[in-house]
Amino acid sequence: MQMKIKSIFLLIFSVISLSGVTFAQEGWSVSTGLQYTGGNYYYNSYSKLLSFYGGVRYQSEYFSVNVTAPIIFSNNNTLSQSGGMMLPIGGNSSNSNNMMRGNSPDNNTGGMMGSNGSNSNPYMFGSSSSMNSSVGLGDIFMTGNYQIYSDYESSFTSSVNYQIKFPTASGMTNFGTGKFDYGVSATLRKGFDSYLAIADLGYLNIGDPSGITYNNPFTYGVGFGKYFNDGNSSLLLYYQGYTEIVSGYAAPQQLSLGLNHQLNSKLTLTLIGGVGLTKFAPGLLASTGITWRIGE
Repeated sequence: MQMKIKSIFLLIFSVISLSGVTFAQEGWSVSTGLQYTGGNYYYNSYSKLLSFYGGVRYQSEYFSVNVTAPIIFSNNNTLSQSGGMMLPIGGNSSNSNNMMRGNSPDNNTGGMMGSNGSNSNPYMFGSSSSMNSSVGLGDIFMTGNYQIYSDYESSFTSSVNYQIKFPTASGMTNFGTGKFDYGVSATLRKGFDSYLAIADLGYLNIGDPSGITYNNPFTYGVGFGKYFNDGNSSLLLYYQGYTEIVSGYAAPQQLSLGLNHQLNSKLTLTLIGGVGLTKFAPGLLASTGITWRIGE
């Protein structure tokens, strides 16, 4: 297998924290949005990924199901989406093998998976010459939760959550690993008048492409939110991280700030901005979306 991992970073798609402060109402809803992530990572040039996504959601009193499908544009086809993160695994060009053999972060030669580097190689890691732009369908995600306990008097709820990644991305675009991913987590939410605290702990199983093995990580997150504008708007500051996924490489971490604003009884606007806290996280994340509740 020629594809070699060199970095890993968070994709804000996977952040479930904002679901705790959205204006969830029973019934069906559809959503659409635009998301941007960018960073240098270990390349000399800036890698950008733009996603246009659409989704459908069903919400009942005790559970929800959400399906999201993205159309992705990337200026670096060595990046592949997997399990709520982006995993650079090598491009489709004949130069991708050379590119992914470069120096590791500690400046020792040789790729992470044990291949030997060479200073005569014109595509050492960090070179942008083998990066190619691609556009196409990404992997489809299904997420949801089930409320297992709720005490309205104390404003405390607990829920279990799940996520499944379906390998629908075309291998020609290199947006997917071609494997299923799945994860589970538990979330605690506690309200304090117009404030909200969130804690989340979970586990993610990442499908391994041929020749690549990931450490399946535990996930964790904490957040603090605030309702305002008579409850029609909310802000949430959220920290999310993973345990080590690739041995010897810093686990991805990110800090995000999200705004939800209920425009009317049908429409809710969401704005999210974020920054990465490790070298394997994007320098900038930005997302905006609209959710439309169907029916009465």
